[in-house]
Amino acid sequence: MLPRVARPEPRFLAPDQVERLATAIDDRYEPLIYAGAYLGPRWSELAGLKRTNLDLVGRRVAIVGALERIGNGWRYSEQMKTLRSRRTVSIPKFIADLLTDRLGTVPKSDFVFSSPSGDILNYRNFRRRFWDPAVAQADLVGVTPHALRHTCVALMIAEGANPLMVQRQLGHADLRMTLGTYGHLFPDWDGDVADRMQRLWLRTKAA
Repeated sequence: MLPRVARPEPRFLAPDQVERLATAIDDRYEPLIYAGAYLGPRWSELAGLKRTNLDLVGRRVAIVGALERIGNGWRYSEQMKTLRSRRTVSIPKFIADLLTDRLGTVPKSDFVFSSPSGDILNYRNFRRRFWDPAVAQADLVGVTPHALRHTCVALMIAEGANPLMVQRQLGHADLRMTLGTYGHLFPDWDGDVADRMQRLWLRTKAA
């Protein structure tokens, strides 16, 4: 039996690295960087976000479809990976404000993030023309768009999110998937639980 190949460690960006990348990329895709890093959709979901599913006033977006590869191109589909992939997530105010400002200046399109001509955003073209040059300018090495999804998880956990919150945000099929990929990022709860039980016992004895 061949030895099991270890899964590569997910690549995360620190908040300041997200800022550098957002500053370095073409202005029309600055909101894409923030949406990827702070909302955590898969690339296919991010590029497949439709304007009709975006509520900038209520600051929410319904992720109900995604792009899928067809030969050398892409097409939109509402056949999601799992039922939990269909979800609605809240949008931070700064992203809603940025999208409100930018959507009026880009070509008319069904999609929130489109090609410069308003067509579906082709992953390979986006990497070659916009992403890779911005990564180089931001002095980041080996960073792919999928790192934005990993980054969202790291930022959520740093701000106190629990595994269930992360699972729902990412649209994972079950909690095992979330913990299997990101479990090492969560704080050591054993000590915290022990401390909580100690305080409970002390309160009970005092009463």
